[in-house]
Amino acid sequence: LPLTKHARNQNLAYHLAAKKIEELRNTSFSSLPPGGSFTDPGFSDLASASGSLTIANYSGSSSIKQLTVTISWSEGNSSKNLTLETLMSDKGLNQP
Repeated sequence: LPLTKHARNQNLAYHLAAKKIEELRNTSFSSLPPGGSFTDPGFSDLASASGSLTIANYSGSSSIKQLTVTISWSEGNSSKNLTLETLMSDKGLNQP
């Protein structure tokens, strides 16, 4: 049942990425990390899993950041990854 395993892995990767984004949303704007790799206990449920984070100014604005979280893992003989992105303002969530 390779399709079932792929769906399970995709779902797990999505939840790990969403968890990281939620963690970042609960971090003050001025305290956001510069990016890089991160770990999560849930990575143990995915073969050779790793996480990376990129935080960059959005459209040249220093008051809006684009957060990109990527979860990578091995599945069979291939590498898979899932990426989630969101924006964060220095005024808080969903504020212009």
